[in-house]
Amino acid sequence: MDAEFLRDFFNLSEKKEQDRKSTSVIMSMQGRTHPIDIFYVEEAVADYVKATIDTVIKIHENEPFGDILAFLTSQVRYIYKD
Repeated sequence: MDAEFLRDFFNLSEKKEQDRKSTSVIMSMQGRTHPIDIFYVEEAVADYVKATIDTVIKIHENEPFGDILAFLTSQVRYIYKD
């Protein structure tokens, strides 16, 4: 999986984003909690989308089996140049 595929997958059009926002709901779920590890950078990076993708791939390759959840802002358009 490459950065371009991920960018295209998560790069929603303005219409889809507006539709999603208009149907948002706050939910409360009861259930078990699981231990989590939080990874973050201490200094700003030039391309945080690429840095996030690289970090997720490193976690996937080097850490024990588990789920990975990464949060990115949705207000910025991402543009990659080859």
